[in-house]
Amino acid sequence: MAITLRNVKGTELSHAEMDTNLESYYYSSSLSGNTLTLHTTGSDTHSIDLSGLATADTNIGNTSLTLNGNRTLNLGTNNLTIDAVQGETFSITADNSATVLFRMDSGDFKITDLPNTETPVVLGYDSTTGVLSYYSTSSFDNTNTNIANTNLTLDENRLVSFGGNNLVFNAYQGEEFKISSSNASSVVISDLTNSEVPHVVGYNSTTGQLSYYSTGSLGSGGGGSVDTGSFYVSSSINSGGNVITFNQGDGTTESVTVDTANYASAYDITNKSTTGPGVTRTSYVIAGGSVIASGGTTKTIRIPEIADKDLGNDVFITATYVGGDTDVPITVQASGAAADIPRTINSNGEIDFKAGGSTLASNTYFMYHIIYTE
Repeated sequence: MAITLRNVKGTELSHAEMDTNLESYYYSSSLSGNTLTLHTTGSDTHSIDLSGLATADTNIGNTSLTLNGNRTLNLGTNNLTIDAVQGETFSITADNSATVLFRMDSGDFKITDLPNTETPVVLGYDSTTGVLSYYSTSSFDNTNTNIANTNLTLDENRLVSFGGNNLVFNAYQGEEFKISSSNASSVVISDLTNSEVPHVVGYNSTTGQLSYYSTGSLGSGGGGSVDTGSFYVSSSINSGGNVITFNQGDGTTESVTVDTANYASAYDITNKSTTGPGVTRTSYVIAGGSVIASGGTTKTIRIPEIADKDLGNDVFITATYVGGDTDVPITVQASGAAADIPRTINSNGEIDFKAGGSTLASNTYFMYHIIYTE
């Protein structure tokens, strides 16, 4: 049945022509076996035999597919789940020139319930390129960096937190636990507990060895009690300002006369203050005792209060032999400087106390008094 077109006729179509045109349209279809029947408005039918067409099922569940163009699977708000629960394999094959890309703008990429295998291969991820690749564990640097097997060098600060546990170093077969420190470094032990145990830690400045001593051994050379009666307990200055008298615990005194003929008076020692032009300088006294270890000749004591001051001008020091090696004179000088005065004391306030000129055969004990001005 022919269709009459208005642009061919050149005039308006009649109602009959329009009805004839509409009767030519297919408005429904039906399928019976391999026959497709198309129905027109005019009650005519046309049949098409489909038996000659390909019958391959292209559902991915029944056949392999090859894309002939780019495709996108948009999940929308739905989930896509691939279940392999009966020993099946889900395989993605990519040669060296291909890329398998998982782009995660947010969320997690998860692979759960992976099987446990003894195969020495692991999966690696490049955080820059996003590439996944596998590595044999034999390619890893398996150097044992346990401190029991190799030396270590820190590349930044480290902290060992005990977390309520103890860390014990056992050295009972003649081994050494050694901490080496240069003059520019410090070994700090802070917050030590206060104990009444009558022992002290001694340091051998020659060998660097720490060892403990009973306080009962701090006598005159070889055991016994310490004669505290010879300790200085107070001092006084005469009215002339050049004689210092030290009062000892046993009631005896010792005096030191200052040669004022060769030195200008730095301060009024009677009133313990200077009398300069409009300036008042207060003087301070520090007293203490120490020991020069056996085998050595010098004991260096750090006194921060006198750092950077001049020994002989701002600082005056006397030292007295108490006991130990044969009675030896104890001399005083600024650490690292010549023995003459005045000499500037270093920034650590270090003073060297020297016992004679020869190596000591036993520990030698001494007391010192320091007078300094601000």
